[in-house]
Amino acid sequence: MKKYILNKNVSLRNEEATGKFYAFLIKTGDHFNLNKTGFMILNCLKEEKSLDEIVSLLSEEMLVDKIIVLNDLIPFLDLSEKNGIIAYKSDK
Repeated sequence: MKKYILNKNVSLRNEEATGKFYAFLIKTGDHFNLNKTGFMILNCLKEEKSLDEIVSLLSEEMLVDKIIVLNDLIPFLDLSEKNGIIAYKSDK
């Protein structure tokens, strides 16, 4: 399974007053609105947690089967990688 990390040029923001979550690409100024789950996933990647750890955490947090979590997680990761929010980390 691929290993992902948060792009070092991304800043995550949580506006507690409004309950809104964002990912900012520092170099380009692009920003992306996130929901709480997306924000949680990206924070886990910032901490370099494995996909297995993220799936377990989300499954426990949301009381959802791990297969369902994984099926929702993969498209989110693909889109985040495409938009430069996360990067693939090789094991080299």
